[in-house]
Amino acid sequence: MQERLQAICSTMRVLTIDEDLEVVNLVSAVLKDLKILTTWTASDGNGGLDIFHQVRNQVDLIICDWMMPPGMNGLEILREVREVNSSVLFVLVSAKITPKAVMLAKNLG
Repeated sequence: MQERLQAICSTMRVLTIDEDLEVVNLVSAVLKDLKILTTWTASDGNGGLDIFHQVRNQVDLIICDWMMPPGMNGLEILREVREVNSSVLFVLVSAKITPKAVMLAKNLG
């Protein structure tokens, strides 16, 4: 089982989008511990989308903060990503969220 997980992780390519540098560093450290070596980071939604559009066929997973002031929020990023690629895995993270917002994100995929 562990060998299979290592094989999967070694080929994963992850884009992390968050304005909080501490969160980006934490996520990057966890990804490195999992042996996920192909990663990109962005500190805002526009930067994240720019990276996504440059490498869209290479991204397997996007980890994105839900609320990022100012500019685009995670839900808006999810919506734009889904217009281009409906199969990329997308994880929205947040310290504060409502059930209504969760259902909206779930409906976007």
